[in-house]
Amino acid sequence: MSGFNNRMASSIPVVGPLFDKATAAAGAAIQPLMSEDARKKTFGERYTENLAMQDEANRRYAEERPVASTAADIAGTGLLLGPASQTALGARMMGLRGNSLGARVYQGAAGMGALETTNQLLKGNNPLDQGFLGPVPIAAAGGALGPMFGEAISSGANQLMQWLPRRTGELAGVNSVGRNMLVNTLEGETPASIAEARRRFGSSGMLADVNQATTDLAGGLADIPGHHKQIVREAFRQRAAGQGSRIMQSLDQNTVPYVSVADMTRGIEQARATGADPLYNQFRTMAVQPTKQVKALIPRLEKAGAFDLAEELSGISGNPINRKFFTGGPQKEFPTAETWDYVKRGLDRRISQALDKGKPDKELARELLNLKGELLAEIDKTPAGKVWQKARETYAEHSELLHQIEEGQKTFARNTRYDELAHELINLSTPERAARLQGARDAIQQVIENSVRGDTTARNMLLTKAGRQKLELLFGKKRSDQLVADLEAEVLGKGKVENVIGGSQTTPKRERVGAMLPAPSEMGYVSNLDFTRPASFIPEWMKPQTIMEGARAQRYSDAYSQIAPLLTRKMGAQDFNALTQELLADRSRLSGLQKRLDQAGQAATLAIGVSGPALRNRLLDDVDTQGSRSQSRR
Repeated sequence: MSGFNNRMASSIPVVGPLFDKATAAAGAAIQPLMSEDARKKTFGERYTENLAMQDEANRRYAEERPVASTAADIAGTGLLLGPASQTALGARMMGLRGNSLGARVYQGAAGMGALETTNQLLKGNNPLDQGFLGPVPIAAAGGALGPMFGEAISSGANQLMQWLPRRTGELAGVNSVGRNMLVNTLEGETPASIAEARRRFGSSGMLADVNQATTDLAGGLADIPGHHKQIVREAFRQRAAGQGSRIMQSLDQNTVPYVSVADMTRGIEQARATGADPLYNQFRTMAVQPTKQVKALIPRLEKAGAFDLAEELSGISGNPINRKFFTGGPQKEFPTAETWDYVKRGLDRRISQALDKGKPDKELARELLNLKGELLAEIDKTPAGKVWQKARETYAEHSELLHQIEEGQKTFARNTRYDELAHELINLSTPERAARLQGARDAIQQVIENSVRGDTTARNMLLTKAGRQKLELLFGKKRSDQLVADLEAEVLGKGKVENVIGGSQTTPKRERVGAMLPAPSEMGYVSNLDFTRPASFIPEWMKPQTIMEGARAQRYSDAYSQIAPLLTRKMGAQDFNALTQELLADRSRLSGLQKRLDQAGQAATLAIGVSGPALRNRLLDDVDTQGSRSQSRR
């Protein structure tokens, strides 16, 4: 065991020679105390003899135990290089760190060469006398080969692992070129950011919409000829064509479902015919005895023209009213609830007229709305008020429903604030409000259906600040927010469509001109021959470079066709999450793999640096052994 330890200690670079010298010097110092012969020699002679004895002992150990001596050399070198590799200077001297492979090679060669030069000088050897195959050149060569071998393991194995095709998962069948394209576009994304993209683009969004990188990738595929171009362009064209139907679906879900006025009227008539008719008859015949407050409103109603319009409406409907109801004097006959309803409807039309002027008279409309509110409140206080109120919540004439639908259709066209709209809605009965909401919904639908770009017009109309406030007032915050989100998704989607498949007007012109020009022809084989260049005798298609370029181009072409369906996968699809999760995991997987391979490459570099001196010593020991045997034979 002492032979192994001595050999190991001597093999430590720089430290080993110093240790041997210290041991020889210590022995030379104490030998005179132990031997008469030693006192006859000088300190230098004893020191030299001790060093020679140590070298001879190490040589004999290597001859008798070749494997153990090699292990001792590796262990000794590792005692220094192992800890040194953890330092910045030591790592650079061994080629473990550097901005590039070239830098690591140069640093490794210089560092290991300098270390071995110091080692040889401490041993008393002149590196200049050892030749080109001496310890210093071999150490420098090992320092250069270590980073190369480590890079081969790190990069080469990484390329191989990436090149291997996937057999399962969402990326099965996609080659490494396509996988890298997709994974790189999602760099920096997280599950939360992708979920936010899904919220912004809705179910019609695609993987290509996640960020600008995915959009650019889809746009590139849409411009490069091939089957992938058709896949991408068709997906975006279909999304653009379906914008109107998606907006209609969102309207049905987040406003009110479409119901025709005929159906609304029919529903009220059926309710009237199935048991509620006595209430309707009571509404039509029950007199409303005016209170002082109601009588005080009559001059104001007369001034507003409500009675004129009420008389006109009642006459058209076949239920004419008696204007003498509203005059003063000791009358015993009073207006019925139905008669007052005509007056209220007359006020509604007067309000509508004020708002429909070329320059809306909002002040007049506001005063008329206040008057209407006072009228309803005062009649509600009369003995007939309960019948009046219940009838208004149950019935509505066909003409009144039409009027409220018309008013609803003007919701977004009128230049009224949402608080003014709220004032209009406050005194509407249930059927009237339902008709008003239906009208507002119809207004959006009519814009979509009555123009070529109606879906875009409706979308822009509703996304204004005033449009959003009115939506919230009419349909509630939750449903209006969802409708706005759907409309904003269409805005973003339209921008993506223009980005990916849109183009300038000059582009199709160039394509049309190019399609009619003769195709450029390539020079033939014979015309390329040059007898002064023998390489020209080989056809271009037979050259290795051409073959490699063709194979590379084919892999890229295959990748385009493989990733086009993935880029156009809808965010609303069930397997969209699985696809994005696999892409994000692939980035992490590749990063972890690269880290492990980098560690393996550094370990290989360090292993070469540690084992290089041992192998060199082994070769030198073999040479010394053979030389000794030759001399003994002589």
